[in-house]
Amino acid sequence: MVHDAAMSHDVFESELLTLKQAAQVLGLSTWTLRSWIYQQRVSYHRMGKLVMVARAEVDRLLAESEHPRAVAK
Repeated sequence: MVHDAAMSHDVFESELLTLKQAAQVLGLSTWTLRSWIYQQRVSYHRMGKLVMVARAEVDRLLAESEHPRAVAK
């Protein structure tokens, strides 16, 4: 099987979202998402100055929001 470098690059890029894209999917503001990154609640990838969030991380956050943690009384 021949491995196409351009194809691999496209697949890699599709698995990463910009902060704006990730925030839209999550229904958050970009400032909230940046705050969560600063608080280490969200893992991220840096590509130079560009900050990206993996689609898998966005999916994890969505799954957590569907199953909220129990609140202590």
